[in-house]
Amino acid sequence: MLVRHVVLTLCSAHVGIACLVAADGDASAPAPAAVMVAPRPVSNSGLDLRLDVGGLPGITTVKDKSSGTTTDISKDGGGDIDIEVIYVHARPHGLGFAAGGGLFAHSHVGDYLGLKPQINASGVEGQAALVYRFTPAFHIEAPALVLGLGSAQATKIGVADSDRGGYGSVGLQAGAYYTFRIGIQVDAAIGVMGWSATVNQDNGSGGKDKVIYSGGGGYLTLGAGYRF
Repeated sequence: MLVRHVVLTLCSAHVGIACLVAADGDASAPAPAAVMVAPRPVSNSGLDLRLDVGGLPGITTVKDKSSGTTTDISKDGGGDIDIEVIYVHARPHGLGFAAGGGLFAHSHVGDYLGLKPQINASGVEGQAALVYRFTPAFHIEAPALVLGLGSAQATKIGVADSDRGGYGSVGLQAGAYYTFRIGIQVDAAIGVMGWSATVNQDNGSGGKDKVIYSGGGGYLTLGAGYRF
């Protein structure tokens, strides 16, 4: 009579996989079970790399400082793309803060006598916000103060007709952020902003006038990123 002695051994002290070792017989050991590596937990603190895109308010006012005339025009929307690095700290079910900055590219469009004036701006921005973290993965940042500073150029019907000038913006927003356990993050934010650009623009008589473009209103952005 064939007597088989089965010994239970521990294959790995780390993952705890059990194997059957056959002795005095021809029974084969079962295949090891699959090892699942648990994702890292989401930390209370982290550095987020974010890429956001969305719409912005268009041009509402054009003021020619040389002639003193101000023209109200119909705003026609705009666009935004930002890349930011933001430090976030908050424990679950608690308050915290977020702060950081990055680079932006903004466009603001108006509609006046079919000329479609447009401001294209780029520069740096910074932001600071209060944070409430509902769970380790989900938090909101509100209110968030966003300041932008850079340069801008005016165009009409897609053709540049000004030198580059100064640009500034200020906004308040509220955003929701979800971070998956593998580190990938998705977000959405709504807010209001005001902006202004001052450029030296061709006046049609061979000279240039100092012109101030400005606007304001609501906006929405969507984004994705990664938490380190």
